[in-house]
Amino acid sequence: MKLHPSIYKVTKLFMIGVGIWISPFGDKSMWKNVCLKYSLIVRGVYFVSNASLIVKAVILVFHHTEHQNVFGIVSLMALITMINIKVVVYKKSHIPELFKTIAQQEDSFFQTKADAEYIEYCNYFNKIWIIQIITTTTSVYLYIIFHFYKKFTNQLLEEENFMYELWIPFIKNTNNFVFIVIKLILSQMGILFHCTVEMVMLSLMIFIDAQLKMLQAKVKKLSKEDRVRNIIHEHQFIIQFVERLNKSINYVILIE
Repeated sequence: MKLHPSIYKVTKLFMIGVGIWISPFGDKSMWKNVCLKYSLIVRGVYFVSNASLIVKAVILVFHHTEHQNVFGIVSLMALITMINIKVVVYKKSHIPELFKTIAQQEDSFFQTKADAEYIEYCNYFNKIWIIQIITTTTSVYLYIIFHFYKKFTNQLLEEENFMYELWIPFIKNTNNFVFIVIKLILSQMGILFHCTVEMVMLSLMIFIDAQLKMLQAKVKKLSKEDRVRNIIHEHQFIIQFVERLNKSINYVILIE
């Protein structure tokens, strides 16, 4: 089976990873239940870690010492909170349904003669998501390496936490081995969640742009009346798709 370039397939895998896409294997009851439980667990863990960071940030704003980077903690809290809001909005707005529409369109493209311009857009998307993953992963791992260096060279101050602050009831020291492992796991989840919310918008925007460019090319080559009806249908499809997208992400755009 030949693998075709795609604007949605990689993003679909990431959405499965963060629990936005619930039924990647169809509606078979066993797999759907497994995916639903996984979705609740992975989003729940990231949400709880976000809530813990929010509580800790609020505490530090009012009771911080001169050694604690309050601005950095609040900035990280705001970033993770925004990611969680986007995940909730994408899930509640049924974003995977839009990607199923993209999948249907791509199938129809490659069942006939694939449009060379659409393939160019697929290749462009592939370059962008690779850059997105590299930049996000590099930033996170440099942050981790820096804190490991500080820990092993005994440069962590008494009030300073390894990597970032977490509020854990009845536990003051979060620099022991268990919590370091937990923070490393959460940082990997952060890479996954951040890349996902960025790639969702990227996929949708590139797909719409590709549709418009393809429609423009067809209009220039228009010669027969029966082609006019096809172009009208394609134009109506783009309008309806954009309207559905606007309804799905208007809250995200408003927040940003």
